[in-house]
Amino acid sequence: MGLVSKKTDLYRKEIFKTLYFEKAASCADISAKIGKSIPLITKVLNDLIKEGVVIETGYASSTGGRRALLYSLKEDTINIVAVAVEQYVTRIAIMNFKNELVGSVYEMDLHLQKNDDSLNIITAKIEEIITASGIDKTKIAGIGIGMPGFINVNDGINYSYLQTGTKENIPTYMSNKLGLPVYIDNDSTLMGLA
Repeated sequence: MGLVSKKTDLYRKEIFKTLYFEKAASCADISAKIGKSIPLITKVLNDLIKEGVVIETGYASSTGGRRALLYSLKEDTINIVAVAVEQYVTRIAIMNFKNELVGSVYEMDLHLQKNDDSLNIITAKIEEIITASGIDKTKIAGIGIGMPGFINVNDGINYSYLQTGTKENIPTYMSNKLGLPVYIDNDSTLMGLA
């Protein structure tokens, strides 16, 4: 039973990712994209619709046959906090699940070099922006942070900047302070993925 729920959770994440980037997709498109059967995708989509996370958004253009029903993420359900840390400037934004900006992008000057307090400053600013947005933390999936430096993503360590000053890694340290999952990666790697 536990294995089934882990697999289902994986399928849900893949569907979220597909709908996040595609904006809207048919069951067949999602099936082809993630390599799972149409009946399985239909079942997971129906569960997500019941939960109020996914909605039906109309029909695809006709290709000569029956038009496919399109699905998309419900925009006010889940949000993501995106943080772009550079050596001298940090930008923070909240994105909804339709990959649209919620509010505006906050930009602050912050020099990382020889600044032992930079991680605390960024963490406090993220908390401030979430609070000011009025979005309940239960509607935030997590915080993704792109940062410069030599980063071990698996261990959550940046060997160049943003030291925690504790035995905790960066994601654990920030997650404990913010009450949300935190993910880090190298800024150049993220630009390449984008």
